[in-house]
Amino acid sequence: MTIRGNTVHRKALARVARFCQAGFMTPARHCSSPLPRWFHHWGRGLGEAAKPDSRDDGNDHMAWLIAPILALMFAVPAHASPETYRFDPVHTQVWFSTDHQKFSRPQGRLRVREGWFQFDPKDWSTAHVDVVIDLASADMGDAKWSATVKSGQFLDADRWPGARFVSERVEQKDASHGVIHGILSFHGVSKPVDVAFTLNRIANDPYAFKKKAGFSATAVLDRFDFGMTRFKEVVGAPVDLRFEIEGVRDDDAAKPSGRGEP
Repeated sequence: MTIRGNTVHRKALARVARFCQAGFMTPARHCSSPLPRWFHHWGRGLGEAAKPDSRDDGNDHMAWLIAPILALMFAVPAHASPETYRFDPVHTQVWFSTDHQKFSRPQGRLRVREGWFQFDPKDWSTAHVDVVIDLASADMGDAKWSATVKSGQFLDADRWPGARFVSERVEQKDASHGVIHGILSFHGVSKPVDVAFTLNRIANDPYAFKKKAGFSATAVLDRFDFGMTRFKEVVGAPVDLRFEIEGVRDDDAAKPSGRGEP
């Protein structure tokens, strides 16, 4: 029988040889010591024919049978799962702004109540996000104004204390930009919303002693679509959202928190 190989197979067989010689592969009869001559011949040349030597014993023939399987096992690594991160509530910020009688576009701030995301920089299609924004945290920089925004005239935070966004798919645009296509449940209404984002950095934080992932993102929603229709002449319909996000690596972040829906 003729055995043909390539560069990947030769490297894989070299690994198999080292494992056999080190005694890491069991049962021992699967690895002859010294390894059969054909085993070494295979690694020398591309497409070079090699046959088990008739003088080799039965152990060599067993190794000859399992070598192709072992080569595939070592040559094709399993794809890593996306890493899971929990939202850092301190360094994650949510800003919103809308038109005020065409005089200005005041900004307000919201906080993340809870959430997590998964991201693999080598495969963005596996990314996922599930986050709840605390509407009761709305801050306009003025106590009276903040109370008005949180009241039934706008957010109605007593009735709808949270807004939840869950991704359905993530689309990569280039090396650092993408779009999250998901569903926003807000003010008693659920509708599709797209979030454009930029991957800033994934690295270890030397101060937190943890791995972090950072993103910047933007989105636009129409408040009328979510039942917030009061004061149409005073406050504009489009609401611009801006997110600065930091996630802390946490394999348990995706587990249910027990807080339920927003």
